[in-house]
Amino acid sequence: MIPYCLGGGQHSKERLKMKILIVDDESTVRLAIRMSLRFLGLTNFLEASSCEEGVMAFANNEVDLVITDYSFGKGRLTGFDLIKAIRNRSLSVSILLISAHYEEGVGSAFAVEALDIGASALIPKPFRLQQLRTSVADLLPNAVIEPIVAL
Repeated sequence: MIPYCLGGGQHSKERLKMKILIVDDESTVRLAIRMSLRFLGLTNFLEASSCEEGVMAFANNEVDLVITDYSFGKGRLTGFDLIKAIRNRSLSVSILLISAHYEEGVGSAFAVEALDIGASALIPKPFRLQQLRTSVADLLPNAVIEPIVAL
């Protein structure tokens, strides 16, 4: 588990209050999510590289949002296992599932199962910044989320 807290700028106190747990087995994906969230003005992160680490990080920290991948490698626990473990501890925390198994706008058994076990929202992997921004803004209504400005 790797904590990150980068700050500064307008509304930094509100942003620092929002703690986001990012769970993905690929460090480059965790970095991309962290950088995307940082671009949106969110700065307080925990990271985990497996379902087991994610459960431990959640159990030991107050978390406002969990962003998790589905697949952690063949034969390993999945994002669904993580969601179930978190839901056993909390029904209120928001959970965003990011997965290559999910295609936006397509009704699928995968999406139905994810929502049934407790995912709050899903976006496809790879994701677009606007998809992440929309989901995070919906799941953290009290957070100050920066708009995306075209350059």
